[in-house]
Amino acid sequence: LWQRLGTSLANFGRCAESAEAYLTAANLETNEANIIQLQRMAAEQLLISGHMDQGLAVLQSFLDRVGLSLPSSPKKALLSFLYKRAQIWWRGLEFKTRSEVEILPTEIMRIDTCWAGAIGLGIVDITLGATFQAQHLLLALNAGEPYRIARALAMEAGYSATGGGPNRSRTEEYVRAATELANKINQPHALGLTKVMAGLAAFLVGEWRRCAELTLSADEILRDNCTGTIWELSTATFFRLRALYWLGDIAYLFNVLPAHIKEASDQGDLLALVNSHIRAAYFIDLANDEPKLAETKLEEILSKWSNKYFHMQHLQGWFVAVEIALYQNDALKAWELFQQKWSKITDSLFLRIQLLLIEALHLHARILVALSTIDGANSTSHLAVAEQKAKQLEQEKMPYSIAFALPIRAAIAYQNKDKQEASYFLSQAKDLFEILEMALHKAVVTYQLGKISNNIDLTLSAEEWMRSQKIKNPAKIANMLVPGFS
Repeated sequence: LWQRLGTSLANFGRCAESAEAYLTAANLETNEANIIQLQRMAAEQLLISGHMDQGLAVLQSFLDRVGLSLPSSPKKALLSFLYKRAQIWWRGLEFKTRSEVEILPTEIMRIDTCWAGAIGLGIVDITLGATFQAQHLLLALNAGEPYRIARALAMEAGYSATGGGPNRSRTEEYVRAATELANKINQPHALGLTKVMAGLAAFLVGEWRRCAELTLSADEILRDNCTGTIWELSTATFFRLRALYWLGDIAYLFNVLPAHIKEASDQGDLLALVNSHIRAAYFIDLANDEPKLAETKLEEILSKWSNKYFHMQHLQGWFVAVEIALYQNDALKAWELFQQKWSKITDSLFLRIQLLLIEALHLHARILVALSTIDGANSTSHLAVAEQKAKQLEQEKMPYSIAFALPIRAAIAYQNKDKQEASYFLSQAKDLFEILEMALHKAVVTYQLGKISNNIDLTLSAEEWMRSQKIKNPAKIANMLVPGFS
């Protein structure tokens, strides 16, 4: 009965309560294999809902009994991942089909345990999650059970996508393989999961529109055909909301975020709740010209998250805190916040994810440009480093990273009293952001271009668009995203 209650609660998305029920059932169980299975299900429910410390503790309590272990540091996790990745490369993706009844229960348990680690850590601790995922794919291929292979291939696409542009062809190969297998066995969960990962992959190469479309399609498949898919649904929503931000559909975020946050809060889904606040809801507060409220909410939501390790949520919270400081025109505070966490961020290996590296380079350059406007004695050195960051953005060779570099170059030219060159770079950025459908960034670049060229029509058109997206103070948003022109 306790196990059934746990499953019912999991299907309702009430993961932490589900885990409690599973652990109660485990305490009443006498069969060792059943105890491990219940602990595995509890660990999965805790991890996918953001209860990281408790989830990892439960996971560690039985890992050695299924022949698995947890790396003790990010570097050890990376080495383990690279070794298993080499094994996959050497082995290939071929498999001999077997039904679940033909596979030893211990083998199934190891696969499902690695699945729990791969999804539970996927958008929290990417290096540790990747270690579980590499083992997950290896075990699934060796076992030969089609559903678990399709599931593993889908997750592999997501992890591969973190490499961004350089990994694009490999990621697409995994998406194709997972889609073909999911369709062949007519398994809606595997198909929905594959679309979530394909959407994530599109997001990580800057294809925001495609990401929004794929994750919406995944949402429909999962809601109509599956139960117990709270992680898949919240992940799809998270990347769709973030893609809509990059597309500049801020008004839509105003409309959908409150309901999404309420649902996550009602379900006790800490992962969805924190992710919604730190990467979407904060911008709504800034659009409302309420930076202090954004700061307060950020502190409150991060206080609920684990501080035992440095997670993706801490990195994203850092991005937000620095952007809030830039919005308040406090370049010194932004620089102080940037320096406080930089060594921890580089040690965490998160900047191996191309999109996060691009965001960090762009943020660094914006801070330096903003500093140059108030620190006359060091203005030249600030601008020199900002130019280095612009070059690094261009070297990533992604259309959106190149677009981010152009306003930085424009600001440097403007600070060096070359309005003609500044206007040129801003015009180039405006055109590229339009091609990329990044409407908000196009608007703020247009706003600054109008200011420095004394073209009131440009400035007013940009202001009008931003106000149509419920942005109360267009100037502050423009100076946050494209500083250096005040």
